Amino acid sequence: MTEGSFRPNYRLPNRIQRMRGAVALFILYAIVLVAVPLVVIHFVATYGVSVSLPLLLIVGGGAAIAVLSSWAEYRKPTSGYGPLRMVASGATLVYVLALVYFASISFQGTVEGHPIALNVGYAGLLYLIAILPLLGLLSGLFLTLQDRSYPGKRLLKDYPVR
Repeated sequence: MTEGSFRPNYRLPNRIQRMRGAVALFILYAIVLVAVPLVVIHFVATYGVSVSLPLLLIVGGGAAIAVLSSWAEYRKPTSGYGPLRMVASGATLVYVLALVYFASISFQGTVEGHPIALNVGYAGLLYLIAILPLLGLLSGLFLTLQDRSYPGKRLLKDYPVR
């Protein structure tokens, strides 16, 4: 048997299994990136804390990240995974950097009859968080280059041979 005729029998998940995983990931992202922030903003608003994030940015950005990330996960055993991972990471980076513009929380109230005003900015934290999507972009680039240079080699590590 020559080396070129060897074809390992990968345990690739079928389309139904990949779709289930993608839907589960979409639901998780939708809860974490859309539902939780909306509930938290509503909750803190009842105590007089003002968060200046536009709801359209939260819903639209969170939904875009959820769709792109779950689509990339669905395409994982294919060569389309790397480019989709780069697009999803790019969308996440744009989302986080868009949040920097609105990165402040303010509170106005009274303490023992004295009026107080408190304003807290968290742009620096968001800049640190933006490092993660940058790493995702690099990871997607390396996956794309690996899939182009050595087709099928990544599958040996991602999916065990029977």
